[in-house]
Amino acid sequence: MNFTISRILRQKLGLSTLVLFIATIEVAGQENRPMIWVKNSDKQVILKNIQDHPEIKNHYTGFKNRVDLEMKGFQQDKFSYLSKLPLKWDKQLENNMPPFETFFEFRGAFVKRIDLLRKYNQTAIDAGILYFLTGDEKYADYASTILYTVVEAIGQLTPSDKKKMEDGCIQMII
Repeated sequence: MNFTISRILRQKLGLSTLVLFIATIEVAGQENRPMIWVKNSDKQVILKNIQDHPEIKNHYTGFKNRVDLEMKGFQQDKFSYLSKLPLKWDKQLENNMPPFETFFEFRGAFVKRIDLLRKYNQTAIDAGILYFLTGDEKYADYASTILYTVVEAIGQLTPSDKKKMEDGCIQMII
């Protein structure tokens, strides 16, 4: 498991750089981008609104504090933090991320593991927003590590040819 997590931490930087490079090329000349919330030119307006409006500043401070609190465990021990993800570590193939666990029940201990994955994913998205606003690399590190891990784990899933949903429901867990 530690070998895979080490590989993730090394390779995510290369993948993140590639994705950002491709995204930059893709949107460089486009003004109409419905899937992107803001443009770089919006950043200063957002920061000024945070500074000038107490209700926005309070919301931003709470948002940032929540993300910072969740990231503490990640910053203290990335290996331990990532090992909590609901992955089938015993099914891991060499140099590959193991697939997600299969969930057939959505109650009890299963729900706690699914909720943890949702929490990690939402925190990664929020950390990406904070990276945009602050430029602080710790947010980019968290977001790219979590999202890379999830994408790699999804890539290890094999679709079932059975009529029953024996591979679980990805939409339910991410």
